[in-house]
Amino acid sequence: MKRRGTCIAYREGVLAADTLVVMDDLIKLDNDIKIAKHKGHLFGISGNNCPTLEDFKKWWFVPSGERKPYKKPFSFRSLVILPNGTIEEWDSLGNGDKVDAPFWAIGSGREFALGALEFGATAEEAVKAAIKWCPTVGGRVVVRKL
Repeated sequence: MKRRGTCIAYREGVLAADTLVVMDDLIKLDNDIKIAKHKGHLFGISGNNCPTLEDFKKWWFVPSGERKPYKKPFSFRSLVILPNGTIEEWDSLGNGDKVDAPFWAIGSGREFALGALEFGATAEEAVKAAIKWCPTVGGRVVVRKL
């Protein structure tokens, strides 16, 4: 089962993520792209077993009444930033919540990123903090902008 030891952080129109993939405590990939921009939206995905970003984007753009939950073995959280900057967090069951905050983070490094964001870090700096302090977050930092 694929485990993405991930940190994805958002602030002020910028989504940032690490590129490390860890499975069973072994590094499997150090250049995985976990975020994307599509139709003016920003997307990031993290979890124990995730669809591809392409599949997730297609799923997300299905009208909400027609969107079906992902079936096992998928188990993930995603961050969706709307073109107006609204932050939403979604799960693999199709449940989405608006985040009422100026920044947000998901993944195994989220606590480190949220702490950094709380004290003024950019999204990129927040992911760098998670890379430094969380053993399952690493690689390089990738950035996408609204």
